[in-house]
Amino acid sequence: YVAAIADAMAKKKISRGEQNVRTPRILLLDGDIVQGSLGLRLKNKVTPSIHTLQLYLDERSELGFQGQDRWPPVYQNAPAGEKAMNEFMMWPDILPNFNLLAAPDEPDMFYDFSSNDYHELLRLLSHFYDVIIIDCGIEIIMESNRAWLKHANEVFLVDRKSTRLNSSH
Repeated sequence: YVAAIADAMAKKKISRGEQNVRTPRILLLDGDIVQGSLGLRLKNKVTPSIHTLQLYLDERSELGFQGQDRWPPVYQNAPAGEKAMNEFMMWPDILPNFNLLAAPDEPDMFYDFSSNDYHELLRLLSHFYDVIIIDCGIEIIMESNRAWLKHANEVFLVDRKSTRLNSSH
């Protein structure tokens, strides 16, 4: 819904003749690194994934790139030899401003991520996306879940046994 509303609002501004209107980009991140299944459930596929993106960042490090120079330089239409951010995403066609970043397809890939990797990934993703919705587990012992929660502006806890929705800031 968030992506559809953002898309509709941008189209409305354009129809009123406003200039330089950019549709906000929305990302749904499957942050359950060990047991994530959003890619399978929503698209019936598991790649590309957050692991694919992490491997790209690691390759760039091996080539001598550091910090933000490791990141994809643009959202789409990357220069030769580079990759664009949208190459790591699912769903670029449903709504042009909505993407899904799947969890790794194997639970053992959890070990390929460090604490710093999660924080850098969030900085990278926030560079390209206006809203990031993270579906993660509740196990606070997991480094990934602690990283997602640390950077969250809003947290919603959904209780599957009832229809209650709890929110905390």
